[in-house]
Amino acid sequence: MPPLPPPQPRPTFLLQIAILLLLVTAVFLPARRFAFVDFDDDLYVSLNRNVLQGITPQDLTWAFTTTRGGYYMPLTWLSLQLDATLSGYSQTQIDERLAGGGAGPLPPATLFHIDNALQHALATLFLFLFLRRLTKRGWPAFFVALLWAVHPLRVESVAWVTERKDTLAELFGFLALWLYAWHREKRTWWRMGLVTAASLASL
Repeated sequence: MPPLPPPQPRPTFLLQIAILLLLVTAVFLPARRFAFVDFDDDLYVSLNRNVLQGITPQDLTWAFTTTRGGYYMPLTWLSLQLDATLSGYSQTQIDERLAGGGAGPLPPATLFHIDNALQHALATLFLFLFLRRLTKRGWPAFFVALLWAVHPLRVESVAWVTERKDTLAELFGFLALWLYAWHREKRTWWRMGLVTAASLASL
């Protein structure tokens, strides 16, 4: 077995992280100007009272019990509800839009798009950290993460609000892989518990 390469200098490691985060920001942050689309954003967000109202006790219960759209995805609903809360939609705006069957003013989608881009950036970072920890090779790990970050197949997941389930799945999935590589270095029950929790969250 060939010897492992020496560890990278810390400035190189920090530079790689900065490049990955800046590149994802440059490629996907322009999506913050995009509106909701009529394909199924209305089903999940823009005509969904349980999401537009944000985080309330009633809507939290709904998030863990509904299969709207054919999926059971409570973390996705919670994430969308949080964005709606931070967007500051008033109850009057919500009522007017829903009463008109979508004829009312379309709520801004800015924070939803920013959140998708942020989740993709963090997922890219965890992919890089996982490959770097597993292989002990910084530059190959960096280039694989770079390819993942800007691959055209990622555009749909990041620039389409309803695909929040994809960005959350990749975020928790790569987090689980990184945690597992960390667990292999020193096997403990609580580290394996974190791996299991992240894996379940990705599902």
